[in-house]
Amino acid sequence: MVAARETTGVSDLDATLTAIVERAARLAGADVVIARIADESGALVAHAVHARSESVRAELEGSRLDIASIPETEATGLEELPRGLREAAERIAAVDALRLPVRDNGILIGSVELMRGRSEFDELQAMLARAAADEVGLAWRAYMGEPGRATRDPLELAGDALAAGSAEAHADDQVAHLAAEATDARACLVWRFEEDDEPELASLAGPDSAAAPAYARDVLLRARVSREPVTVEQVGEPGWLVTLQLGEPPVGALQLLFAQELDRQGSLLPRLATFAVRAAHALRTSERRHTLAADLDRTQALLGIVGQAIAELSLTHTLDTAVDRVRDLLAVDGLAVYLAEEGGDRLETAGERGLTGPHVRIGERLLEVALGPARGRGLVIVEDAAADPRLVGARDAVEEVGIQAAIGVPLRAGDQLIGLLAVYPGRGRTLTENEESLLRALVAQLAVAVQNAQLHEKVERESGEAKRARDEEAQVSRRLRALYDISRSFTESLSLEEAFDVVVQTIVHELGVDAAVLRIPHERGDALIPAATHVREERLAQDPTSAVARQQVVAEGTLLARSFNDLSSRFDSARREACFGYGRHSPGHRPTPGQHGDLVRRGRHSV
Repeated sequence: MVAARETTGVSDLDATLTAIVERAARLAGADVVIARIADESGALVAHAVHARSESVRAELEGSRLDIASIPETEATGLEELPRGLREAAERIAAVDALRLPVRDNGILIGSVELMRGRSEFDELQAMLARAAADEVGLAWRAYMGEPGRATRDPLELAGDALAAGSAEAHADDQVAHLAAEATDARACLVWRFEEDDEPELASLAGPDSAAAPAYARDVLLRARVSREPVTVEQVGEPGWLVTLQLGEPPVGALQLLFAQELDRQGSLLPRLATFAVRAAHALRTSERRHTLAADLDRTQALLGIVGQAIAELSLTHTLDTAVDRVRDLLAVDGLAVYLAEEGGDRLETAGERGLTGPHVRIGERLLEVALGPARGRGLVIVEDAAADPRLVGARDAVEEVGIQAAIGVPLRAGDQLIGLLAVYPGRGRTLTENEESLLRALVAQLAVAVQNAQLHEKVERESGEAKRARDEEAQVSRRLRALYDISRSFTESLSLEEAFDVVVQTIVHELGVDAAVLRIPHERGDALIPAATHVREERLAQDPTSAVARQQVVAEGTLLARSFNDLSSRFDSARREACFGYGRHSPGHRPTPGQHGDLVRRGRHSV
């Protein structure tokens, strides 16, 4: 915009475009920025190039692109780059490119291309690139457009750039740079007025801007007292400082430093006042955007906590998510969630960050206050924990933990008290209206999520206990059924052999083994001989007591034997001992202790 003060000419346009691409490269973090203007043949010619590499810059300067290669709308990525740009992207190892057509009244008059090699352009950087493309269009109108456009007031052009620019998140920088370039000021400072009415330097531009804040702040304070929209004050050797209030009530101030005294009756001061109106609008838009972005972040955090709770149905996951999100949103170090024990008189810590020591006592005291004197508000705020009389009962815990301030919000789901969310910020920290609204909404959802997670865990716990009880009952039932089958077979047939057959069959089916053998001592007493066998599968139906079968059982599974030397009974006045061998047709498997116990009991019963 500096060259906009000149008459016309391509050289002036190139100087303006160079300033635009240099600033775009700095703000958008681009390695290469190219501003192109359409020539008489319809091709787009590079008039200004910024590149970290001198060789790449030399290669791109004056390069031409066919108008057909320019996208109709904004385009990202490296896939469809024209050949010249693709070669430059390869040389800088670019990972992303951004191409923006520049139009005037619907006619393509130029383009802006940006490339970077570290990472892709984010949304903010893309917005800054769009603002640069708008500035290229304004520069073209000033130098190459319709007759009379070149004599337009540069401050009016700067105001147009503010209105057209979409980088509202960086409105302070945009106002400072545009004002400095449009007026050729030695320094330009943008101040913001914070909630405590203290001015805060938001941005500065110009060759003498580094030293300006030292004396500009005092001038600003005097201008605010005078309540004049525009003031001019001499500041010694540097020159003359113009201070403009931005908006009514003012959201900030714009100061410009000039080396020479200004004509107070001239046109510059009224034009500056008009520019200040447009700058105030840009700053208010930026502030609204910042507020909306903060509200969006809070809403996303709230949805994230609820979504996590729904997805996990886990109390631990729910609390961990809530603690981390609230801590980040409120920018505090200490935070804890306490859950109420049965009866609601005591609290226990369920999640905490940045706290050590007996802080649960502080939480219990905050809950008492929140449910008592602060019941109507729904939360309690303690700005100075060491001096607040409401925490007198937990003063020693406050000193031991090092609490400076505290905010407590009860967790309620209907009439049920779930617990307390406690935030421990620095001394004097309070909540803004938006933060308080967010905290209330978040706590309401968190209480329901915690209650659901607790109910889910309770159901899971009771379901597990019921399953264990059913399994134990089924095991007892199977045991009784097996003993009944053995007893019934012997009672009905009075045949020892049939009883032994029932024993091995029962063992195979009830214990889930592949084969069972019952052996009794030989008459000579020097060996155990098979009395009954049962095999689950036909392929194992060969004699499992033979050497071949015994090797097969041992190779494929496990051969186990237990001798019941302590069990004896007399049949036909003869002492007999019984031995079971059973094989499991799955390598490495061994029966459980419960199965061993069943085997012992059934062996004892059969003997």
